[in-house]
Amino acid sequence: MTESVEYLGHLITAEGLMPTPKQVEAVLKFSRLSSDPAVRQFVGLTSYKRRFIDQFAKVAAPLHALTWKNIPFSWSED
Repeated sequence: MTESVEYLGHLITAEGLMPTPKQVEAVLKFSRLSSDPAVRQFVGLTSYKRRFIDQFAKVAAPLHALTWKNIPFSWSED
């Protein structure tokens, strides 16, 4: 009997719905964000899986702010 199935980009198991290992790896291996397009790509990638990220809006807000016009891009520990 199959213990899990991948469907529409999610892994469905007896424990419930979760991201696939391939998607988790893609987030973990994402290179350091160094430009507006890279930030947009990363926020887009992670927002698709926001249901699995506790307080996603709060975590992503500083990254999203980097994409606003006339905001200089600078990377910090925040």
